[in-house]
Amino acid sequence: MAHKPDDDSQHAGAADDNAKNALSPQNVMGRLSAAFWKSVENSTTGKAPPTTEAPAMEATMASRKWRRNLFQAAQKNDVTTLRQLLQNKKEDINNTGGKGRTALHIAARANAHDAVQMLLENGADPLLRDKPDRGQGRTPLELAMGFSATESAVTLIEHGGYTSDIKNEMGWSVQHVAAEKGQAKVLKALSAIGVDMDARLPDGTTPLLLAVRYHRVGAAQALLDDRQAVLSLNTAFSTKDGHRRTAFQTAVARGLTEVVGKMLDVGALPAQPDVKGIVPLEIALHQGHVAMVDMLVRRGADVNVINAQGESMLSLAQRQQASHEEGKGYAENVRLLEKAGAAPQLGKQVSVMPRAPKGPRR
Repeated sequence: MAHKPDDDSQHAGAADDNAKNALSPQNVMGRLSAAFWKSVENSTTGKAPPTTEAPAMEATMASRKWRRNLFQAAQKNDVTTLRQLLQNKKEDINNTGGKGRTALHIAARANAHDAVQMLLENGADPLLRDKPDRGQGRTPLELAMGFSATESAVTLIEHGGYTSDIKNEMGWSVQHVAAEKGQAKVLKALSAIGVDMDARLPDGTTPLLLAVRYHRVGAAQALLDDRQAVLSLNTAFSTKDGHRRTAFQTAVARGLTEVVGKMLDVGALPAQPDVKGIVPLEIALHQGHVAMVDMLVRRGADVNVINAQGESMLSLAQRQQASHEEGKGYAENVRLLEKAGAAPQLGKQVSVMPRAPKGPRR
């Protein structure tokens, strides 16, 4: 009787046959073809192949899209879109994008004031620094100052965005930068939170000195409303200035009549000479500035002072009148001095003893 193979042998033989068939060129090519056309179907229908990682990937993509839309709305000051995004947060509002900047950095740089306000009210951190390719990172306030975004800078200051260690690439404080740029609103906001408005650069320069040096009338007037800034009105000067002139003397030399008037109101000394013995009245006479001469004379300047060269103010004015064309103000200055009782060679000579340079205030 012929021997019949058992069931296991039959199964094993069938498995061998199946394995051989599966590895046959026809079956391998068939399976590859099916996989290819399935991928084509998924790409055209938008369906992703089933995988356990799909939900995580979808969440990541949604988060990135939300952040991108947040940045765009912040830059455009689109508060309607911004409000909708913040009501449906997908991630931390302080997450960063390119150059390590948050949405608040982007809004501050673009002076998107309303967006800055909304972001701060929703938890944006005003003290985070970005990550530039080189150099120290900048806070939103530094970016706002750098791009003259005054309104955004004020809002950031009011919401805790100022710290005393914020400096620009030249080592200037926020108050020095605001004075140089003429940002009176920023200076008032800083003063309101108690920032030292009489801070000194290494050469002794104060914000007020910068404001008058660069003809920033509004900024100078804002600083003169601050008690600290006024304290050094008659003493602070830059060691880089050969004349060692105070903010008041510099304002006279720049012809800033409105600023000089306010300085006199808060205690500026109208007859104090610079380190070379030149008094404010002489500075104004050299400039041929009639309105300035008139103000100084009316506010107590000594019209009979003798300068370092032994010349009276009237004699100086007469000499300038003789050597300059009419219409320059020199003739009017002679009349103003004569009306005030100035004599050609009467008066007390100004001391030219230099003041000892003061180092930066501590």
